Amino acid sequence: MSSAAINREVILTVMGFGVAMILFGVVLLVSWGQNPFYIVAGFFLLVLGMAAFVTPLSIFSRWDSFPVPKVRCRHCATLNYETTARCRNCGANMFERAAPLS
Repeated sequence: MSSAAINREVILTVMGFGVAMILFGVVLLVSWGQNPFYIVAGFFLLVLGMAAFVTPLSIFSRWDSFPVPKVRCRHCATLNYETTARCRNCGANMFERAAPLS
């Protein structure tokens, strides 16, 4: 099993646990008439459930896509990232023009 599949399963598990905590917190808040402590416990579970639901989205989704090499070096034709200043193969400056072939 690939690491991407494991991360996706972990994300869905944590988000499902967050939804369950949100629902349980709402049930406790609705039934506050039986015990005043249910208000505190329900609010705590509601906030904790929201945090558990949102956290995987904000942590894992940022690093899912890596930059794709899009620029070729003018000296050796190696693909490099758009933001690199020097070629990763030959070390040439990516922003200067290559010498004319005459």
